[in-house]
Amino acid sequence: MAEQRVELTIQPLHKTTSVAPGTPFVEIARQLGVPLNLPCGGDGHCGKCRIRVVQGSAPTTEVDLRHISPEQLAEGYRLACQLVVTSPLVVTIPPEALATGQHQILTSTGQLRLRRGTPPFQKQLLTRPEAAGSRSLVHEVQRQIGELPLTVTAIAELARYTPIEGTVTALVAERRIVGFEPGDTREKNYGLAFDLGTTTLVASLVDVNTAMPLAVAARLNPQTQFGDDVISRIQFACERSDGLQRLQQAVREALNDLVQTVIQDAGISRNEIYQVACAGNTTMQHLLCGFHPFGLGRYPFTPVTVAAVSCRARDVGLDLHPECRLYVFPAIGGFVGGDTVAGILTSGLLNGDTPSLLVDLGTNGEIVVYDGQSLHAAATAAGPAFEGAKISSGMRAALGAIEQIWRDNRGTLRYRVIGNQRPAGLCGSALLDLLAILLDAGVIDPQGRLGGCTLHGEVAPAHGRGPLLERIVLHEGRPAFLVVPGEETASGQPIFLTQRDVRQLQLAIGAIRAGTEILLGRLGLSSSDVQAVYLAGGFANYIRRRHAQRVGLLPSGIPTQRIRFCGNTSLFGAQLALVSEEARRNAEELARTVHHVDLSTDPDFRWKFAEAMIFPDQNLVHPEADRA
Repeated sequence: MAEQRVELTIQPLHKTTSVAPGTPFVEIARQLGVPLNLPCGGDGHCGKCRIRVVQGSAPTTEVDLRHISPEQLAEGYRLACQLVVTSPLVVTIPPEALATGQHQILTSTGQLRLRRGTPPFQKQLLTRPEAAGSRSLVHEVQRQIGELPLTVTAIAELARYTPIEGTVTALVAERRIVGFEPGDTREKNYGLAFDLGTTTLVASLVDVNTAMPLAVAARLNPQTQFGDDVISRIQFACERSDGLQRLQQAVREALNDLVQTVIQDAGISRNEIYQVACAGNTTMQHLLCGFHPFGLGRYPFTPVTVAAVSCRARDVGLDLHPECRLYVFPAIGGFVGGDTVAGILTSGLLNGDTPSLLVDLGTNGEIVVYDGQSLHAAATAAGPAFEGAKISSGMRAALGAIEQIWRDNRGTLRYRVIGNQRPAGLCGSALLDLLAILLDAGVIDPQGRLGGCTLHGEVAPAHGRGPLLERIVLHEGRPAFLVVPGEETASGQPIFLTQRDVRQLQLAIGAIRAGTEILLGRLGLSSSDVQAVYLAGGFANYIRRRHAQRVGLLPSGIPTQRIRFCGNTSLFGAQLALVSEEARRNAEELARTVHHVDLSTDPDFRWKFAEAMIFPDQNLVHPEADRA
């Protein structure tokens, strides 16, 4: 008997398929290559994957009832992560439920500039290696360029090329001869640097001979369809028999797509790329290499390895020169990865005034303290709130996201939108701006209460004054701040900051702040002792420093001039590893010597965290703090 099938059509993507009744919609979407926006990994916590059933019937679930209004439920709206296809359906996916569009991704390395050292991959010219007088062709090669070992592949190529070529170029990778090319190809020596972010991926093509970046490309990490944070992806890898395979395949295909973009921009071929260097957090590096992250998902959060990885790029599925080598940065601990090592190496932390801080604010939060003698590092469970996840009107820094908020001379709230279009939501930098403004105005009190919330969900008088208080309204029975009215937004729905949103931001900020204070305390220091703060990571380079200090994300007692933006240090570290063996050795030494602090086992973290959730007093912000 033939298996029963039902038809599903997804609009406006014009995708139609037949599936077995009872198939989850998210599984069908993944198979069809539909990139759903699933910040919570499809667990039903965030409510941001709203789709509309326009034909057919789809029962509502308890999770749907929590996140979708009765009016929208009647119109056919459901959560994609909860929908199970049991009968023929036609579904429309609105733009905000798709993980597509142009995203604001940090590709700049700021003022950092590459300096060429000894490249790990080199090309050396051989003149007539078949010359008489040598015992063998291999001996003649070693006589000309040194006693380097040859791989079996290299010996086979040497035998094939030398009878017909007067000159041959030797390919030397990590002090081994791995192949040969006919003629003189020394001027074509390119490498690829990858920043493996949890949310975004960046590729940079580098001319190894000149240490010059030639092209850059970036995109959203497709692993976001399995969850916005590393914990969601670790869980997916552990709970599904094919979980690791699918996660690795997703990032591999994305990296190969980025390769295609940069080689087209530079006008070269894939076979002219001989080395790749990658830096990312420990989980991202594990998933690229195909190392199972099981140990990272439970105490004591033990990675498979923290050592640097060197292998052939094709071993992880990268489609480049057959002998292209892959270098993956060493890590420090389970959640302090190669991107942090790259930040220490390149940010200037080790060369500036001390004590100093390196703060990497992306989807994850890492902190490094340097007192002039020793380095201490920790990761904080800040969560993806800074990427807009778990925020009612939050979104990634993509087209339509409000990226900056300020008050003009009349006290009116103003905002700037990525793409200069109608706003669709708030990204992380705007959320910090809004928090700081509302704290200054007294609309939010130091404990995080919005408009003086009462136990009954009513709006009580706040301790501040001014027109901003008029924007406090009841939304779904609870106090909320009206950021943008519905008539000004892309969807026609108003953009709010709710009390729950404030709590989520307090959790993220408190985790960073508590981790910073504990690391400083280990060295007998306080935040007022800090002489320099180096900001790395995609989110950190778009924030206003004074606002970050006002909400407690960065030390409030120092002038903002001491807080420096470093650009994408993960990408720059990977670039540096392409042109300098010395940089690789320094990175590996740093990873071994940094003191890794596991905040989950620190007895002071719990009360420090609770204390850090209280916003700092406005008077504690340094008087020299500017508006940058």
